[in-house]
Amino acid sequence: MTDDAQLFRRYAEEGSEQAFGELVARYINLVYSAAVRQTGDAHLAEDVAQAVFTALARKARALPREVRLGGWLYRHACFVAAQTARTERRRQARERRSLEMNGLNDHSEPDWEQLAPFLDEAMKHLGTTERDAILLRYFENRGLHDVGNALGVSEDAARKRVTRAVEKLRTFFMRRGLTLSTATLATLLAGHAVVAAPTGLAVSVTSAALAGAATSAGISLTLLKVMTMTKLKAGIASAIVVAGLATPLVFQEQTNRRLRSEIEVLREQTQQIGQLREANDRLAKLKADANALAQLQKEHGELVRLRGEVGVLKRQLAERQTHAAGSATDAGQTSSGPGLTLAPDALQDVGNGTPETAIQTFLWAATQRNGGRCAELLDYESLQSAAFVKIRQAMPDTSVSEAESLAKEAVDKIRQHIATSGLTVTNLDTVTSWRIEEKLEAKEVPGVALVHLTRLLRDGSAESEKVKLRQSGDQWFIYPSEEGMGVSFTPLTNGPPTSAASER
Repeated sequence: MTDDAQLFRRYAEEGSEQAFGELVARYINLVYSAAVRQTGDAHLAEDVAQAVFTALARKARALPREVRLGGWLYRHACFVAAQTARTERRRQARERRSLEMNGLNDHSEPDWEQLAPFLDEAMKHLGTTERDAILLRYFENRGLHDVGNALGVSEDAARKRVTRAVEKLRTFFMRRGLTLSTATLATLLAGHAVVAAPTGLAVSVTSAALAGAATSAGISLTLLKVMTMTKLKAGIASAIVVAGLATPLVFQEQTNRRLRSEIEVLREQTQQIGQLREANDRLAKLKADANALAQLQKEHGELVRLRGEVGVLKRQLAERQTHAAGSATDAGQTSSGPGLTLAPDALQDVGNGTPETAIQTFLWAATQRNGGRCAELLDYESLQSAAFVKIRQAMPDTSVSEAESLAKEAVDKIRQHIATSGLTVTNLDTVTSWRIEEKLEAKEVPGVALVHLTRLLRDGSAESEKVKLRQSGDQWFIYPSEEGMGVSFTPLTNGPPTSAASER
């Protein structure tokens, strides 16, 4: 087997890639094992192995021919691994401190998934030196000393340049609605800017290092020969060198283009998700309104049922009060058959304990043009429920609470208008009397009465209407209807009437 010295000499003098590959195969385990022990990390060990063999390829001509490769590679591997581990520990310590400070100070800053789609665009807005500083510090994970060396400045100047670049990135993200501190952004860049490389990287990196070293050696040899070449040969050699250097740049540009396309797709998907969430919120609101309406209708039905039950229990008392009221108003009243007949001059305020007394009191208030008393006898609750249903039918997009508010506002205006403008009996001078009798079928509906009201006119004719009343507690209230009562809205002054009923 060819000894190490011969293989090393063949590579150093002839540039034999086969000889260098044999050396790598012989010592790769030695170098990798030493790196793993020093760093404790397989990925860092791969980086150390690459750096060691790249250094061997670069320094092959400068090393003495009697060098012992095993010893040199081991010492260099230990040196590079120790330096790498020390740098890694410092970086991790800084990241932990930044994460702890960020966790104590702010728990609402955006995460990496929110920043990643905008990172490449933000990097384009940096200057060349600032972008190089970010790449060296966070994308290549270099220390500030190394960043300064790479940029040709001191370590302190490198720190300031990195800080200034991070602050510009933070300002860019804030304009996109992503608010975070400089320390948080630095931590996210350090932890997520570069992802782990795939398995088998060591072999490909070794080949790349060999190719790189070979290219470097070829360039050096070419530069020596260029001094003795003609101008034509020098031009051809320069073109070959430029082509060799341009190939990696073309590959990098293709990779960047592919990444930008993927980022754009992710941004579109994020916008679609936002639109779907808004639509879902609207549907949830509509469902909540429908549930609230159903619950309100159910509660209203239950309230009507309970009021009916109370009305049944008080029905007998109301009938007795009817007879008592009839006895109290004998003057000017007649009784021909069932029911109660009232002359205009015999009307008086007898309360509203029964449907009959409520109607009598209402007719008295209308003849006296007492708007306040008329307003007290009307069934505004039923009127408000009817207004609510009509509003929902006319404007189905209106919410339950808005429809209730509109119905209440309309009923309040009616109440105020009646109280201030009053009511008047239509053609009072032609009325001889009113006859009140309750329909028998109305007794089957608890808390509701349907009363037959007849107006007897001087020409011997009669006009009959049905009046609906609702019981609330121990009192009865009239559902407002101009046709049913033969009354109309009119101002308290002697002006003209203002409703259609008064024009009949």
